[in-house]
Amino acid sequence: MKRQIRGLLSLTIIATSVACSPGLKAASLGKVVVYRNGVAYFERNAAFSDGKIQLSVPRDKVDDFLKSLTVKDAESGEALPVSFPSQNRSGSVVEITIAAPLHKKNSRVVLTYVSDSPAWKPSYRATLGDDGNIHLQGWAVVDNTSGEDWKDVLVGVGSSSAMSFKYDLWSIRNVNRQSLGGEQMFAIAPPTGTSPYNYKEQDKQIIAALSNQEALDMDSNGASPSPIVTEDAMVEAVTLSAQKSPARDRTLQEPTPEIRRAREKAALERKSKIRRKQQANQQLKDLSAKINGDHDGKYIVEGLSSGDENTARRMANILRSNLISAGVAPEKVSVRVGKAVDGQPTSTRIVRDSISGDENARPRGESHFESTKPISVEDNGSAMVSVMNKDTKGRVVYLFDRESTRGNGKYAFKALRFFNPTESTLEFGPVTVYGKGRFIGEGLTEAVSPGQSAMVPFALDHQIFVEVEQKQSDVIKGVNSVFQGWVDVNMQRIRTADYKVKNRLHEATTVYVRHTIAKGWNLESDFDEAQKLGTIHYIPVKLEAGEEKTLTVSQSTPIEFSLNLKRHRDVVRLATYLAKNNDAPQLTKTIKDIDRMFRDIENHRTKITIGEQKIVDYKKRQNELHLQLLSLKMVKSSGKLVASLKQKMIAISERIQNETIALVEHRDAIAMTRVSYLETIAELSYKPISKDKVAAVQ
Repeated sequence: MKRQIRGLLSLTIIATSVACSPGLKAASLGKVVVYRNGVAYFERNAAFSDGKIQLSVPRDKVDDFLKSLTVKDAESGEALPVSFPSQNRSGSVVEITIAAPLHKKNSRVVLTYVSDSPAWKPSYRATLGDDGNIHLQGWAVVDNTSGEDWKDVLVGVGSSSAMSFKYDLWSIRNVNRQSLGGEQMFAIAPPTGTSPYNYKEQDKQIIAALSNQEALDMDSNGASPSPIVTEDAMVEAVTLSAQKSPARDRTLQEPTPEIRRAREKAALERKSKIRRKQQANQQLKDLSAKINGDHDGKYIVEGLSSGDENTARRMANILRSNLISAGVAPEKVSVRVGKAVDGQPTSTRIVRDSISGDENARPRGESHFESTKPISVEDNGSAMVSVMNKDTKGRVVYLFDRESTRGNGKYAFKALRFFNPTESTLEFGPVTVYGKGRFIGEGLTEAVSPGQSAMVPFALDHQIFVEVEQKQSDVIKGVNSVFQGWVDVNMQRIRTADYKVKNRLHEATTVYVRHTIAKGWNLESDFDEAQKLGTIHYIPVKLEAGEEKTLTVSQSTPIEFSLNLKRHRDVVRLATYLAKNNDAPQLTKTIKDIDRMFRDIENHRTKITIGEQKIVDYKKRQNELHLQLLSLKMVKSSGKLVASLKQKMIAISERIQNETIALVEHRDAIAMTRVSYLETIAELSYKPISKDKVAAVQ
């Protein structure tokens, strides 16, 4: 007879005769191991009857069955052949036959196979002890959807990095073969080429293309254009007017047309540069936001050049440095020099790296747990199988985690720290925590490797308060070269986080601070007792009752940067570094001279501003005196007062004249200082001598 079983691969032994043999027994299910990748392992025992074992398999399960079936003699371990009908036959059940060897008509066989199954779910219980130990229990929730009852079956659960898939083995596959004649000839075509690094120009995703001037205008600090550049037209105009008319005449004259045109031109140039810089800074903010929003992407700053690779690399480094200053993580952007189209000027562009991928994927651990006693699970029923019941080391600590999705930026979580006491990985799952005969919280644990520790937050009691203060600074570590006003330096970007931890408890405790070090950054601080999980650091802070401590965590990354000697702040940074590291005395002296020139120009500009305001005030007073003199002409007895007012008019006129002369002198000084400054940076060049050359000279 033939009996159909619904669901998973249920097996029935059928006699060769039409009627059932009196001593016939069905293949019994002995073990089931459920995995978390959608399959389960089944193990059955069966005996031959009249030299055959006939299996009834649901039609939709045949491929999985054939892919994974093993049939072995229970005594010798000999593999036995299996026969089955082709797919052309109809019916919802497929009959598969196992034939016994001629000399073993009545022996027993072991059948194993893999088929679909719902994944099992882990659940843990942790009971706190008074001696620093924790009693840890593990349970597996298993669902039986196999289509048959599991009666007195050993049930196990496991997980691994093993992959699982469906594959068609039952269908008949015919191969079309080519017919060849004796005289036919063929040209053999080459195979399609492949490459593990298939980087094509047309595959690039270009998110920005900038000229060199646009890249230079970008400044994450938002500084205004340098006053040295915008002062040119004004200095030339005032100097020109000073040569044309005597100083005494200038005091009462309106500005000449040349001065007005020069001032208007200087004002337009300054407005244009400010507007261009504002647009460039907004573009920099937009680019940094776009790059930061692409969490998985990597980007390349390409300096394109048709010949001058040094300039192209410098411009690319400047743009990368500005992106980093605007908040882009250094590991997300790298620099590369490319070839520009012939005839095109040097330019810079930002390209999304199409070959970036997840390099931090963690390997999965493996686990295997089996129940020691058989259990029964009805079809379409579920069961909780005990897979672990052990004592392990552990205690209650606090965990400050502001980085996770459900973290907290002010308070530390009460957490359970324990060690995995098994030789298998504890899968991700919920943990219920008990203490002193009561429920005290719940948490979720990540996968825990054998022998490793885990911290599971289970309560938020606001007893540990944490304030975080973050700072960032750039420190020059070395000068690579100086040429045409640009200084290529090696810099170190340092990020510091200060965690002020306050213990409000009336007892001592330990707080673990979670701090992630991004790729490309190095931890500057040394913490001997810190625990590491990849780039994540758990740093302990031991606190007495009511105590407050500050934990400082510093991390750094090297960056290439180009300083512009036309910007005073860059000159000051370089001068500060050279003063502390006097490796190049002549360069140090020259940079000090440039710094002094900047300060002299700024000093003159300050005096010009004050002098212009004085002239405005003096002229206002002069107009007031002029009106008073006009009103006193009608008064006969005002001779003395008129004489006094005229004396004041003369004094104010002299002051205006002196201030005007001083303005011209200050502007002349600015012009002369600027000429000296330009000559200095034009002649300035520097290349450090390598240690090998120094040793050779010595």
